[in-house]
Amino acid sequence: MNMRRTIGFITMGFIVCAVFMAENAVAQAKCKTVEVHMSGYFEEAGIDACGMEGYCGEGRLIGTFNGLLLVSGLDADIEFPTFGDSHVWRGQATIETKHGEIFATTTGVNYYETFTTGGVYTNSESHAVIGGTGRYEGATGYILMYYEFFPPDFFPATGEMTGEICWSEQ
Repeated sequence: MNMRRTIGFITMGFIVCAVFMAENAVAQAKCKTVEVHMSGYFEEAGIDACGMEGYCGEGRLIGTFNGLLLVSGLDADIEFPTFGDSHVWRGQATIETKHGEIFATTTGVNYYETFTTGGVYTNSESHAVIGGTGRYEGATGYILMYYEFFPPDFFPATGEMTGEICWSEQ
């Protein structure tokens, strides 16, 4: 094999490696810390705006991403555990942003004891990010949400969301 041909193969190998590495770098996950304030959160039970029997919530988000939080679940998803005046539920969440939607499964706990001691209901939710649309297609991560509301009107509620979300940068 002549020297020119050998140099050509080596150069071609470097070019293929460089293209592969550049393509791989473009597809790397971008992760961002979630710090969001939620306000104006309303929740309804019964057959509601979500078009199903259960519950549906909606709140405005400002922070790492701005937009709307939509949470829904069926009555069958509500459980009443035996550990006191609390209840646990499961549902789905969608966060609508200008860059796309973020989809998550939700588990929440409502603490009734905080009302009897402090006059406020507190909720804690964990959202496991399972994908999305637009920028958030294939997204993963978690979002923890804490919010409170005050009887007798209950809503609107306010709260905070923290966590991490990752998506593919392409």
